[in-house]
Amino acid sequence: MFLVRGDEGYGARRITADLIAGLLARGYRVLAFSLLEGEMTTACNRAGAACEVLSAQSLARPYGQGIGARLRSQVERQRQLRALQESLNAYVARVKPGALIVGLGDLVAAAGKAASRTGARCLWIMHSILSDAYPLALNKRLYRSVIARYGLTPVANSQFTAATLGPSVVPARVLHLGADARQFSPDAATPFPRAAAHIPQNAAVACILGRLVEEKGQARILEALALAGEAASSLHLLICGGPMNTRFAAKLEALAQSVALSGRVHFTGAVTDPVPYLLASDFLISSRLTPEPFGLSIIEAMLLARPVLAHGLGGPAETVSDGETGWLMGPATAEGFRDGLLRALGDRARWPEMGAAARALAHQHYTLEKVLDRFEAILEEAPQCRQGSLLTAMGAML
Repeated sequence: MFLVRGDEGYGARRITADLIAGLLARGYRVLAFSLLEGEMTTACNRAGAACEVLSAQSLARPYGQGIGARLRSQVERQRQLRALQESLNAYVARVKPGALIVGLGDLVAAAGKAASRTGARCLWIMHSILSDAYPLALNKRLYRSVIARYGLTPVANSQFTAATLGPSVVPARVLHLGADARQFSPDAATPFPRAAAHIPQNAAVACILGRLVEEKGQARILEALALAGEAASSLHLLICGGPMNTRFAAKLEALAQSVALSGRVHFTGAVTDPVPYLLASDFLISSRLTPEPFGLSIIEAMLLARPVLAHGLGGPAETVSDGETGWLMGPATAEGFRDGLLRALGDRARWPEMGAAARALAHQHYTLEKVLDRFEAILEEAPQCRQGSLLTAMGAML
């Protein structure tokens, strides 16, 4: 049984839907319980899970910037979750799942408490890195106390993500994610026509996938490309993502219209299928400025035989083999990203070889079938939940 909030982002929706569909194909009975109606609810239903919706109000968002705002929002979220606990407990008691799988940190305590009432296993899929913004690492201590009290099994999407939890009574298992090798196959779709974007057929083309937000690093890449000057004049960028009606999107468009970049930056807006754009590109750029927990688009590009240029902080350092299947960039500065772009362009003759190596590596480790094999093994090894003492929980916070 999957416990979701209902309004999760793209990455969490994709991963959850893929797990649901894969488990159903392997003969499991899969249910979902959603706090509210949203895109995640739709994704669960489409994947084949019978999804029950509580229709609760959306959980509290941060009230503002700073530690105080974060703490106030967490207090409000916990108040709301306590009110939801009774409904969740009743649902779990009724359907008696063998395992309860939760993806959002907000819901971990509620999931553990509900699972402990029936002795179900409970897995926390850690989609995100745990923040260092809280004083005394309070957030990490609270998560460790919940894990200790109920016997949850944390499952991180990378070694980097797992390390942000710290020393846990139940150590985090690592489940590197994957993509559907049939969907992300070089012959699965027709490439986006370069001529439609006025890109010369012999140009070097790099693709950036993701929402247009500062953290994703699109602006830093444009600054780096301008800084590279004539040495990178053959490179065109396909920037795939939205929304296009924001202040940040306007900033990107202004950068793209500069003399140094004129005619070489192409915006597609939001895309539902990245495959044609990746096939039209020579390599993918993953430019998130902060540590990337995993980077699913990296795996998608690798399956399509495209090498990847990635900021080497976080999960990409575990999936990209530097110099073999792609390149890892240094600091997330214009100079650091410029050096990465020039290194990738310098290897142009090796792109087909590196793409083939990337595809082989992805097929060896990062297909959905490989992920499901590992997930089943973790599921079978996970202990049943039980409600421990508050003393145990408090001890785990030290």
